[in-house]
Amino acid sequence: MKRLFASALAFLALLPALAAAQTGPTLPANTVWGRTGTSPGPAQAIPFATLSAQMWGTVPNNTVLGNVSGSTALMASLNATQLTTLCNTFTTSLKGCVPASGGGTTTFLRADGTFATAVPTGGTQGQTLVKNSVTNGDASWRSQCLNITAFGGAGDGATANDTAFSNAYSALPATGGCIYFPAAASTYNFTSAVSKTMPNARFSLTIEGDGAVNSILHWPNASGGITLTASNTQNTFHIRNMTFSTAQVGSGTALHFVGVGANNGQYYQSDISNIQIHGDDIGTSTPTLHYWSTAIYIHNWAAIDISNTNTYGPHQAPASAGGGTGINIEGDSGTGSYATIINIARSSFNHHVMGMLLGSYWQGITCEACNFNGAVGNNCVLANGASGTNVLLNFTNSQFNCGAGGAQINLNQPVLDFTLMSSTITTAGNGNSGVLISGAGSLDPIIIGNNFNLFGSPTGTFCIASAGTNGIILGNSFSQCATPVNLTAASSNTGVSQNRYRSGASSASNVNGGTGNNMGTATQ
Repeated sequence: MKRLFASALAFLALLPALAAAQTGPTLPANTVWGRTGTSPGPAQAIPFATLSAQMWGTVPNNTVLGNVSGSTALMASLNATQLTTLCNTFTTSLKGCVPASGGGTTTFLRADGTFATAVPTGGTQGQTLVKNSVTNGDASWRSQCLNITAFGGAGDGATANDTAFSNAYSALPATGGCIYFPAAASTYNFTSAVSKTMPNARFSLTIEGDGAVNSILHWPNASGGITLTASNTQNTFHIRNMTFSTAQVGSGTALHFVGVGANNGQYYQSDISNIQIHGDDIGTSTPTLHYWSTAIYIHNWAAIDISNTNTYGPHQAPASAGGGTGINIEGDSGTGSYATIINIARSSFNHHVMGMLLGSYWQGITCEACNFNGAVGNNCVLANGASGTNVLLNFTNSQFNCGAGGAQINLNQPVLDFTLMSSTITTAGNGNSGVLISGAGSLDPIIIGNNFNLFGSPTGTFCIASAGTNGIILGNSFSQCATPVNLTAASSNTGVSQNRYRSGASSASNVNGGTGNNMGTATQ
């Protein structure tokens, strides 16, 4: 009986738990059992989102929860400005709210989350940012050309560019730089000649345009052109891609260079390239009457390359006289210093009284693929200086056709080591001649493989007349020469051989008036 009573008591003890299990609700997913009200009441299923809102409060859009009060406090919504203040400290220990280290006041964040150096500041006038390397990396400031228009210049045919050029020149770095004349619809006018003395330091001046057709510097008055004067042997110039134009008749010098006269030359090479020098009526009227007195004048300067450059005097008709001088080269008689190492290539000198004028004190002049053309002038080339040891004059692959009035090449001063090779010498009319070497004391003239053709009547003409010593006249072709070769009384030890005589020229007409010469064998 006692055992039965104990079992009944155990069953009665389980009844409340069974009742609770049977009356508890089934909850939806992502909910909890509780009450959200502020007073007692029945429990209910509460979604997680509702629970979070009740616990933390509603967060405004575009904010985060945090604390910027300066002390411990409940979380609050922080806007973008507050967040930036909190994150972007950029201290040694805190690099800011960025995905990589390296932030600071001199760097910026790339899209890939890495830092890069900002664009350098502090460049001087006329500089640009350049990366001079085959690998990627930071750029640096480099000197480039100063645009004349940035200084008030204009190629409109009316604006005077004198002040603009002077201001651009003054703005160049200490070692020089470039002044640029961009392509323009009209001309860059100047009211007076430009004259600059380079500083007594390492200094180089470049003046360049966008081509001879597009960048035209024009002087409507007599005092025109540009003069550059060196102060030491480290000064250089570079004149490129433009035209020098004048409205005058035989006035001014387009390009004038005055060196310091160091006999061993400048330490750095200068150059003139892709240049046209002529009157402003060229190509627009017939005849053309305007021209410079001298296109290029090199005085006492050394180490100059001239290429793809053309100069023009006036041109009226095929039989008209020329004007001015194409290029004048000389040293300084007062100091006895030389203009030397002048190389000319692929250039022409047209319609001048003298295409090339050589004065005193010059050495080392080479002309390759040059043309001396067009007018009835005195000489294509005239060397008539009174003093100096003038040596090393070389013409190869060139053409000479300068008309009446003198020899195509007239060496009227002693010249040592003159060379004429693979060139064509033509002229027309009586009394016109090819090469005249009349300077007593001329040594080692070499004339090889040239074509002499004196058109018209050969009366009073000669192809070569030489007073030289130890010369070679070999393998030339002579046509229409009354006297193909005339070795004058001052000549000696000159060999004449294997030349061809045709069309009115004969080896029988050669003259040997010197001593020790060998007239050799002709090839008829």
